[in-house]
Amino acid sequence: MLNTDQDGAVDEIAQLITYEQIKERFFAGYTKQLNAGLSMGDAVSKGWVCRTLLFGFPGCGKSEYPFVIAYKLKRELAINCSLLYIKCHRLASAHNEASAMKAHLREITKEIKKFQPIILAFDEFDAISPRRTSPSSSLAELSLWTMSFLANGSKEDKGEKIFVMGITNFPTQVDVAVLDRLQYRIYFGLPDTGVIAQMLGQQKIPHHEDVANLLIGRMAQRGLVVTGRGIMLACKAIQHIENCGEKVLSPDMRPDEIADRVLIHSPTINSKEISDYENENRIYIANSDVVVNYWSSIFKNPKSSKA
Repeated sequence: MLNTDQDGAVDEIAQLITYEQIKERFFAGYTKQLNAGLSMGDAVSKGWVCRTLLFGFPGCGKSEYPFVIAYKLKRELAINCSLLYIKCHRLASAHNEASAMKAHLREITKEIKKFQPIILAFDEFDAISPRRTSPSSSLAELSLWTMSFLANGSKEDKGEKIFVMGITNFPTQVDVAVLDRLQYRIYFGLPDTGVIAQMLGQQKIPHHEDVANLLIGRMAQRGLVVTGRGIMLACKAIQHIENCGEKVLSPDMRPDEIADRVLIHSPTINSKEISDYENENRIYIANSDVVVNYWSSIFKNPKSSKA
C-alpha cells in the first residue's frame, strides 16, 4: 500500500505528491523544455503513456523539472496531475540484490492507477537500467524489469494517463533496449547569463544582472563554467555566513566585488569537461532540439490566449 504524509513523503526512496499537495518551486530558464513538458502533459491527461528521457550535465535542473511540470499543469492548464518521484540511486543503495530492488519497484508503482494522470519520475534512472555488459551481469535482470515496465504498444497502455520521466546525467550508461522504449529526449544545458541573473535575483544578490555578466566573463577567462546548482550553493553559503553575523555582501559594493565574492563560493567545472560531455552526447542533444522545438511549438497556455 502506497501512503503519503502531509509532505508527500513515502520513504527515502519514493515520494508521492498528490495534485492537492503540489506546490510552486523556483525554476529559472529552460522555457522551451517547460513548454514541451506541458504539451506532453496535456496529451497525457487525455489518455496516453508518454515516455521521456531527461538528461544533461549534473546540476542543471533535471531533478526539479517533474515537480515544476506538475505544478504548472495544475496552475496554467487546470490539469490535476500527481507525481510519484523515485530516487533510483537510493533504491540501489538500499538493496544489494536486483531481485529486492524489483520487488520494491513493484510495490511503489502498483497503485499509480489510483492517482492518474500522474508523472512517474525515475531520478538517476541509469541506476535501475544499466547496460547489460554480459548475460551474467548481476543487474541484467533489473534492466530487463525496467525494459518490460516501459514496454511500448502494450494493451495495458490503453486509457492510461502516465507521464514517465527517466532522469539521468549519463544517457550512454542506460541500457540500449531501455533507451529504445523512451520515445523522447529532453536536454538540459548549462545556464546562460540570463538564467544566472534570475537565480541571483531570486536569492537577493545585489546588482544581480551585472554580477551574472561578470561571473560568466571571469570564469571564461579561466576556462571554467558553473552549473545552476553551483550558483545556488554559492548563494546559500553566503546567506549562511551572513546569518552567522559576518557581512559578505552589501548594495553599496561594486558589481565586480560582488562577483568575486560569489565566485569564491561557486563550485566551478573545467569547461573541457562540458565540451567532452556535449561531444559524447551530441546525437541525443541534436534529437532533443528537434523534440523540444516541436512540442514547445504546440503548447497552448489558456492564460496567454485570454490576455
